Amino acid sequence: GFEGLVVVLGPAFADIAIEGTRVRAGARAKLPVVARQTAGAGLTGFEWAAGVPGSIGGAVRMNAGVPDADIGDSLVRIRVVDLASGEDGVVPASELSLGYRTSSIRPEQVVVWAELELQPADPEVARLLQGEVARFTSRARSLADQEAVLRERIRQLTRRTRGRSLE
Repeated sequence: GFEGLVVVLGPAFADIAIEGTRVRAGARAKLPVVARQTAGAGLTGFEWAAGVPGSIGGAVRMNAGVPDADIGDSLVRIRVVDLASGEDGVVPASELSLGYRTSSIRPEQVVVWAELELQPADPEVARLLQGEVARFTSRARSLADQEAVLRERIRQLTRRTRGRSLE
């Protein structure tokens, strides 16, 4: 069995609210959906997430990103619930010790929502940029998948032919 607790966030945790340049996204909100909605609202700074699978909560926990950007670049604060102590509070991004694919969020803590600060942009330009990022990351992921399949195939062939003559 599994020694732990499984937490499933309901549909309300996928809500996204945009007010000016501030965005509050529930922990269950999918990164590409947030990227599309913010681009549609004429905001820039989150287009990197257009092709990244995952949710806001997970992205905050691991400081998700791409080579030149991550969620920490626009993160203002989060709401977190500690399942062990019952504490519920808002934590500024500056207190999350965000680093390369890491944060100070503990395993017993659950991100409820994240608030982002983005920059205004022409909605058409923001949508075009977000679309281009999504296409690029999709192609990159496809190439990475193909590379992984090829590596596995080479590994299998190497195992089968070890010690045999290839005449």
